[in-house]
Amino acid sequence: MYELFLSVLPHLYGSLATIAIAGYVPQIYQLAKSEVAAEGVSLITWCIWLSTWIISLAYGALILVDWRLCMIAGVNIAGHLGVIGLAVYHRYFRRKRGNVA
Repeated sequence: MYELFLSVLPHLYGSLATIAIAGYVPQIYQLAKSEVAAEGVSLITWCIWLSTWIISLAYGALILVDWRLCMIAGVNIAGHLGVIGLAVYHRYFRRKRGNVA
């Protein structure tokens, strides 16, 4: 059973980027079509999570030389930047133009 787990684990690990994309898409879609200021999105929390993925990307690229980890970290960085960017846009830029309640 342990050998089976070890043989499947690299495939599960490699599929994390796809799973991450599937998780980010609905959140980003909701933020993109939102008419409110996205006050429920904690920018501090998302920035902390973003920094952990940036460090993971650097560690994966420079220390482990693990392309799968780099791919997963890159997808997560892109997803985090999408959420953070849309939240900032809705809070600080749309509001100034009078488009957000």
